Amino acid sequence: MLRIVRRDTSTRAFRRAEGGSLAAAGIRGLLGGWARGPVCIGCTLGWDGCRKADIGACCEDAAVSILVRNGKKIPSPAGPRRLTLFLVTDCAMRVLGRAVASFGQAVWESMETRGILADWSAVFYWRERRVACGGVSLCGRELRGATSRARTFLAKGRKPSVSKGDRIPAGCTFPLQTIVGAKSGRVTRRFVHSRICASVPDQSMVDAGEGFLAPCPEYCFMQMARTLHLVELVVLGFELCGTYVVMPGGKTVYGKPSLTTVAKLRSFVEAARGPGRPAALRAVAFVQDGSASPMETMLAMMLCMPVRLGGFGLPRPSLNHPVSVGGRRRGGVRYADVCWPEAGLICEYDSDEFHPDRQYGNDAQRRNELRFAGYSVIEVRKTQVLYYEPFFAMARDVASVLGKRLRLPKDFGEKHVGLRLRLLGRLRNPKLMG
Repeated sequence: MLRIVRRDTSTRAFRRAEGGSLAAAGIRGLLGGWARGPVCIGCTLGWDGCRKADIGACCEDAAVSILVRNGKKIPSPAGPRRLTLFLVTDCAMRVLGRAVASFGQAVWESMETRGILADWSAVFYWRERRVACGGVSLCGRELRGATSRARTFLAKGRKPSVSKGDRIPAGCTFPLQTIVGAKSGRVTRRFVHSRICASVPDQSMVDAGEGFLAPCPEYCFMQMARTLHLVELVVLGFELCGTYVVMPGGKTVYGKPSLTTVAKLRSFVEAARGPGRPAALRAVAFVQDGSASPMETMLAMMLCMPVRLGGFGLPRPSLNHPVSVGGRRRGGVRYADVCWPEAGLICEYDSDEFHPDRQYGNDAQRRNELRFAGYSVIEVRKTQVLYYEPFFAMARDVASVLGKRLRLPKDFGEKHVGLRLRLLGRLRNPKLMG
């Protein structure tokens, strides 16, 4: 909202007008299209007196404040500094408003939205951005601006298209999976596929480059709930909230900051409306923060998923839990793969493939340090995870240390095999597990 504060010379008081004038519309159009977010002129000019308390949360509430006082210096409410703006007559404001409105419209139209990524195209985009940029920080202004562009694109029923040279967002492959707002906008071409989505949730879009928008990680998770099996959706949630990235071809990149957290996923899905919400709400209940590898994800899921879904139903652990071991190495802190701090139990997965920062010769020292810190350490090898009988024996040992009695139904073996097929067997999704 544009707020203009004018000087009333008769009463020597300020009169506030909300919008209305052509100049206001012009400046609003310029700032809406060019800056794609709220801008405060007082803050832009570095006026110390421009604060929330003075002009109504100018920096966060999308207020553009212009103080006009007959060209005189205006005392700042916060201190001796003064802000001087020249007097703008009504005639000059009309002329300026027309010019600024035209320029703002031209800039806005030049920012053409070619399409909105969805489903696997969005997943691939976030994986590539995460590997290339490391940590991903999304601000409210970016989310609001991109969401507004997405809603305009959907409301107009436009068709997605690819720019000259077949330029698409990084990480994406053909055919692009996109969403459109109406049946008239649907396309099924060699390079672009689309499906109908009438609207998008608040603050759910980001600019992906090359004219495309992409759903934020939380909305991406909700979109994938439409097509993925529950187990696969939980695996994707572990990746989004973990520190590893599964790249095309099965390669896994480690040590990358997480895209989101379980709390953010749950909060977004609960507030959103649309296809995939029920399945996403069900899946987010089984997702955990902090997984450092696909094998840790599989280990945690098979141990802790409910018995009705093929897991052993054990209490949820803390993944990569910091343990103070004393000494100088790494500041005296080790990170336990799967840890139950209250029970003093740690499951350590031994594999150089999934822990490239560890050397085999130091594994014994690492386990000894964890034992000296007062924890019981159970070593888990790859064969124990891959085969049912060794894994069942290991799960029984974990349950014994935790003081839990395994109560498994007669058909548990069949359910557990179904879970293993989704994670390790012929039903494994290579796009998720590498």
